[in-house]
Amino acid sequence: MAEALQHAEQGQVTQYLAGVPALIERYRTAPPAAKALIEAATDARRLGHGPALPLALLEAAAEGYLTDTQWDLLEDDWLEQALAHVARPLRGTRGPLTRIRPRHGQASPAQPHYRLADYLEQHG
Repeated sequence: MAEALQHAEQGQVTQYLAGVPALIERYRTAPPAAKALIEAATDARRLGHGPALPLALLEAAAEGYLTDTQWDLLEDDWLEQALAHVARPLRGTRGPLTRIRPRHGQASPAQPHYRLADYLEQHG
């Protein structure tokens, strides 16, 4: 409970408690490309990259987390499928990776950026 109080985004303790196990389960059961994106994001954060992870970085890094067989079996739209999988919200919380959407008046980056769920970052 103390962890939930400390880490819950905007005081959403119930969502945190319900969402954390679901985040771990989504990561553990993710298709190879989706899991590779999550692992690439986790390692990028661990190595000191800021919370806004550029799509180009995630795409390039994810390839290194896939075996040759996994890579060969991917469909042409693997990245879109993987992003859809990791971005789906669950139990009132964000998915493992969510696109950062600038608010009105904020500058839009040249390419999409994604944020790793805080708990997965801590778990990693």
